[in-house]
Amino acid sequence: MKSQHISLQPYTTQKVVFHFYFPTAGKFHHFPSNISVDGVVTARGGANELVVVDSRRLTKIESFQDLLHAGTKDDILTFMKTENLYS
Repeated sequence: MKSQHISLQPYTTQKVVFHFYFPTAGKFHHFPSNISVDGVVTARGGANELVVVDSRRLTKIESFQDLLHAGTKDDILTFMKTENLYS
C-alpha cells in the first residue's frame, strides 16, 4: 500500500489521480483519504469496496466513452453511422 502526504493551505483543494491494476477478479477494499491536523486524524472518507470483473458488459449507452470502453467493434461502428457525433 502506498501513502501520499499532501500539505494544503486553507480553502484549497488538490486532485490526485491514480490507477489500479488487479491481476484477478474479486472484491477488494480501498481505504479512503484521511485529513489530519498536527498528526491527529480529523476527517476520513468512507471505505470503498471495489468489485473487479473479468470483462465489462455494456447494458446501456450513457456516453460515447462508455461505448469505447465496453462496446464491441460492431457497436462502435453502428453508433458512428447512426448518431450525431457533433452533439
